[in-house]
Amino acid sequence: MALTLLFPNTAITADCGQVTIEDQTVYGGTELLRSQVALYVLALKKGLPTEDDEQLVVTPNNNNPVTDTIWYFPSTLDGWHIAKVYAVPVYDAGASYIAGQVVYSGGYIWSCLLAVSGVAPGEDPTYWSIIEIDDAAVEASDNVQYDYFDYLITCRSEKGYAQAVACAAKEGCCGDCPDSEARQLYQQLDVLLNSAFSLCTQLKYAEGEEVIRNITDIIEDSNCVCS
Repeated sequence: MALTLLFPNTAITADCGQVTIEDQTVYGGTELLRSQVALYVLALKKGLPTEDDEQLVVTPNNNNPVTDTIWYFPSTLDGWHIAKVYAVPVYDAGASYIAGQVVYSGGYIWSCLLAVSGVAPGEDPTYWSIIEIDDAAVEASDNVQYDYFDYLITCRSEKGYAQAVACAAKEGCCGDCPDSEARQLYQQLDVLLNSAFSLCTQLKYAEGEEVIRNITDIIEDSNCVCS
């Protein structure tokens, strides 16, 4: 049996500082039961192809992976983010395992070292070894399901756009902002944000990251938007 993992981005805090993702996978029927898998999430702030990605702290992770349904990670910048979701099977005492397979048991992830049946993880180090979720053996295992979920975060960019619109409408500016600059700013941000949304629907997240960086630079250099 397999799972079609579904993890939408469900919310961002008002200060743009935290992203919430939620497990909306359908369990049961022809699919595995929720109690049969331990779910883990790894989150990354993606860089451009020439840059390193930043691994983000996910909460809660390894709190109770057999029952957790909601996870949070910090949103330090707008742009491309990825959540890697792993469904690790819970150890089944009646099953047989081969070397390289991975299971969850007793609060840990275990990698099978030798073909085994009836020996639970932790009982004999000949057969099982504890590993972390980011170990390459997890993705290499033929019994672990995983998927990658892309998000293009635009919270700060949209706030900057809203401030530029308000400034152009004379509802308050953050500094010395001429009318012509305010109008030009919000029109420019409007075009760029729509471009970012379009790229997101086309799954062109790297291109979307570049557009968001452009927006960020424009906002930071403007007197019409509060930093």
